[in-house]
Amino acid sequence: MSRLRYLAVVPLALLPVAALAQSVPADDRPIPVEGLLAPPAPGGSNDAIFRGFDLNLDISEDESKASFSIGGYRVDDTELGGGDASQQSYSWSAKLALPVGGGDDITSKKTRNGFYDGAKLTLGASLLSFGSSPRRAFNPPFDSLPRTLGATDTIMGRAIAACRNQAADAAAIKACENAGPSPDFAVKYGASRREVAKALYSGMTRFGFDGSIGVDRFAFIIPVTLAERKVTKPQFSGGAYIAYYPADAATAFIGRVEYANLFKASDEAIICKPVVVTPADDCVKGSPARPANVEKLNLSLDARHVFDIGIQPLKIGLGVTGTIDALGGDWKVEVPLYFIPSGKSPVLPGIKATYSSDTNEFDVAIFLRATFGFD
Repeated sequence: MSRLRYLAVVPLALLPVAALAQSVPADDRPIPVEGLLAPPAPGGSNDAIFRGFDLNLDISEDESKASFSIGGYRVDDTELGGGDASQQSYSWSAKLALPVGGGDDITSKKTRNGFYDGAKLTLGASLLSFGSSPRRAFNPPFDSLPRTLGATDTIMGRAIAACRNQAADAAAIKACENAGPSPDFAVKYGASRREVAKALYSGMTRFGFDGSIGVDRFAFIIPVTLAERKVTKPQFSGGAYIAYYPADAATAFIGRVEYANLFKASDEAIICKPVVVTPADDCVKGSPARPANVEKLNLSLDARHVFDIGIQPLKIGLGVTGTIDALGGDWKVEVPLYFIPSGKSPVLPGIKATYSSDTNEFDVAIFLRATFGFD
């Protein structure tokens, strides 16, 4: 593993000059791509990258569901010459989603991608690509070597000046002045992680696709006899997306297209026998017809940003996702607000507000995402 790779894929880690001049051991642990530059994804997001297990719980008045995922990735380097490199991360995931609860209002509601709540298996893969150069650590705006004592026109220069002001003695001042190009040092002495990331790294582009298959049971009423019939229908979808993560390490933009073939229950109505003698016995409420086959072509745009709120290490993530069905014309807007307790916390709680044009209703859900990695 080259020193270039070490610098590029361990952002905001301590990188003294001596470390940059050495190679990282070949048996070093897998690179934590999920913490590279992309902001943490809220529960249910398509672009979450992780190695291990991912659990999501989404609870609202209208629908509740839980999902369990397993995923992984690997990283390859392509040397470009002059110390620069292009890196690619290949990721995969498998997710099983199940409805939670048993009320009619829960089991009949739609999920975001057009499936009606039932067991669903989703498989996905993606390629994330970005470039990097170790020379950025030694040149403006991050640093300028050799340094001019007292200069504050670079991130490291301002950090060293702040370190000197806090130093208790001459030895501490000397240690400040000898600090190597170090993202952690810069952040410790006043730089924001965002400006450090923008100075050291390039934005990342990601291409991905996924496919889902699920089954659901529908009940409907035979009008003449009022007998209830149940049928099981398969449903499937396939989609592709492109994501861009700017170098500020706090923003994501995602475009997605998805085709879904599913079934929809007919609207409930009061169904009566041809001759009604006793309404209580001769009329029932239910779906009067078999479920109808529905095709959707969903187009969506997603923007997400993580905000520093001045309470370290807590951060807040805010996203906006707009989805429109190009075939049916229905549209939906989702706004997740989630909390990031710390960079190392496996738990990501939040709330999500949704408006759907087909139902003309607002919905508020509580979600919880927990990721547990393995080596």
